[in-house]
Amino acid sequence: MKPVSLTALVYCLDWQSDDLSAYIDPATGEVVSASTMFDDDLTPESAEEAGMIHVPKIEADEEIRSMRRFARGHQDADARDALLDALDGPRPFRRFKDAVYRLGIRDAWFAAQAAGRAESLRDWLTAEKIPFVDDVPLAATAEDPSAADATVPDPAPQLRVLRGGRTPPRSPSGRYINARARNV
Repeated sequence: MKPVSLTALVYCLDWQSDDLSAYIDPATGEVVSASTMFDDDLTPESAEEAGMIHVPKIEADEEIRSMRRFARGHQDADARDALLDALDGPRPFRRFKDAVYRLGIRDAWFAAQAAGRAESLRDWLTAEKIPFVDDVPLAATAEDPSAADATVPDPAPQLRVLRGGRTPPRSPSGRYINARARNV
C-alpha cells in the first residue's frame, strides 16, 4: 500500500457531502471521490468493491467542538465573546463563519481547523494502519494564530476526481469545492 498525503486528506474533508465521499486508493495512495449523483463516476459501492478505504466525514458535533476550542483560546476577549455568541444561536456554522470573516481572523481559523483535522486524521490513519506522509505544514492554534506556516503545499497532485482525472475546483479563497454538486 502506497502512503497517502495527509494534506490531501485534510482538504478532502472540505468537499465531502452526503452525495460525495472520499476514498483512499491503496494502489496509488491517492484520494479519490465517489459520488451517488452521477452514473459515470465511481460510486461508494464500486469503490468499496475495488478495495478502496473510505475516509470518515467530520461530524457536526466534532466541528462545533473545534470551533468552541478556537473561540475559547482566542486572546482578544471581544473576538472570543463574538465567536462564542455565534455558536450559541441558531445556524451556528453560518454565524461562526460570518463572525470569523467580520473579525478578520479567517486565515487563523482555517489554519486551526486544518490542524485539528490533521490531528484527527493522524489518529485514524495510525489506528487503521494506513501509511501516510505527514506533509501538513506547521499550523496556527487557537492559542497562537501567528504560528501558521505561510507555505501551505498544494494538495492537487494527491486529489483527483475520477471523472476525467480532474481535481476538485477551487473557490476564490483557494479551498477546494465540488462544483458539480453545487451546480456551478
